[in-house]
Amino acid sequence: MLIQRYRARKGINGIRLRGVLAPFPLWAPGGRHSMGIADRLIEELRSDGEKRRELARLLVPEVYSDKDLRVATLNALYSEVATRDDIEALKSDLRRDIERLEARIKDVEQRIDSLLKWVIGLLATMWATLIATLLATTLR
Repeated sequence: MLIQRYRARKGINGIRLRGVLAPFPLWAPGGRHSMGIADRLIEELRSDGEKRRELARLLVPEVYSDKDLRVATLNALYSEVATRDDIEALKSDLRRDIERLEARIKDVEQRIDSLLKWVIGLLATMWATLIATLLATTLR
């Protein structure tokens, strides 16, 4: 029999094909391991960045040689580019944030001025009390 199911002692499922243990089960229709080659390829590319980059390096010459692929690539890139409306919306958001921050800064400045006036008044009262007490004790 060319293909026979094999279960390793560690509980890893595999398939022997002419005596060689495959690292993953081959396609089995209706079975729990019915993942196709494309699905396994996608999983492999998702998990390994180096293989993903290598595939991209292999596909780049094909993309540049085919006009339709170049147009599709440019359209995909163009969809990610910020438009004038996006920039205007960002500017208005920034202006609104700046105005809100300026209002908060103005509020903090007013609070500082109020506290400064309160401290100056407190110090003036303390000095006046001290001077009055000293005068009263020296004039007796």
